Amino acid sequence: TQGEEGQQANCTRILITELVKTCPHCKIFLWDERFSSSVAKEKLKEMGYHERDLKGTGMIDVVAAIGILSEFFDKNGEGAEVVHEPSESDNVPEPPKRTMPTQSFKEWQKEMMEQAAASGGKKGKKGKKKR
Repeated sequence: TQGEEGQQANCTRILITELVKTCPHCKIFLWDERFSSSVAKEKLKEMGYHERDLKGTGMIDVVAAIGILSEFFDKNGEGAEVVHEPSESDNVPEPPKRTMPTQSFKEWQKEMMEQAAASGGKKGKKGKKKR
């Protein structure tokens, strides 16, 4: 949209406003996700999947989400836009402490990819296209 934020970005800004109201003690980031679907399609293609077999399965979105989160964590959030940072004046009690996950991020990522593949992504057959 020629340098302007589009409708989805506006919806995201509205969601952030509601999220801050609900979770004022949370630090909230925005991360640039442009090209994430294109990168996901390329990765799936490299794995032997055909785009026509992935339509409607949600696999592209899952792989794109994994890529977005991986990039964010690999860069430790550097480059993200901080849209809300809690302050002491918020007078909000800290959320309850959570236990650390028992698996690494890479293990979780692999598990999510396997679940996504098992839940509907069809591995494409290499060969001639049907016409």
